[in-house]
Amino acid sequence: PYMSFYSAPFYQDVARNWHGLGFFYLFLLVIITWLPDIYALQKWVSETANVEAPGIVEQVPRIEISDGRVHVDVKTPYYIYNPKDESLLIAIDTSGQLRSLRDTDARLLLTDRELFIDSDDGNDRLLSLDEIGANFVVDQDLIFQILGWLDSWFAIVAFPFVVAFSYAFRIIQVLVYALIALLLAALLKTQLKYTVAIRLAVMAITPVLILDMLRSIFD
Repeated sequence: PYMSFYSAPFYQDVARNWHGLGFFYLFLLVIITWLPDIYALQKWVSETANVEAPGIVEQVPRIEISDGRVHVDVKTPYYIYNPKDESLLIAIDTSGQLRSLRDTDARLLLTDRELFIDSDDGNDRLLSLDEIGANFVVDQDLIFQILGWLDSWFAIVAFPFVVAFSYAFRIIQVLVYALIALLLAALLKTQLKYTVAIRLAVMAITPVLILDMLRSIFD
């Protein structure tokens, strides 16, 4: 309700005359306020899948991982670049010339048995392919299939998880705010039920959620 932004009589009415905890209202509010963000995220995923990714994927060779060992159908070292700025993204080397990311400017290095991933915090990530325990093939067709799936279904699949985590966080936030309200009421020697405090807290965070939504829309 818009009156949650400014109206003291509104909060008095919530405390005296409303019933329930307001959790269903909060659930609907979380859904509505997340819609602009999930739309923007899907738009970004679609743009990446259809505009930016193809130029990179078209450089990817056929990569087969069998018994923890990498096999490719190109001569290595093999390099994959970002078409946008010609920066080096991926290095593939099964010949043993490149042993770590210190030997290349790539953000990711795939050797015959290991995968090195450059991290922004300076601590490179290392994955031993022996730990995967599966044999599989990665090629352009597979990657394009995954990108197509993300383009079509990412928002639909991600939205329930986003709402669930956000709703859980807001529930915890409301319960904490309600406890703070009880402490303040005790200091002021005013009687306040915990259920009423929860209901008031739900209304009190309404402006925050709406303003966050508007910020997402106009950013």
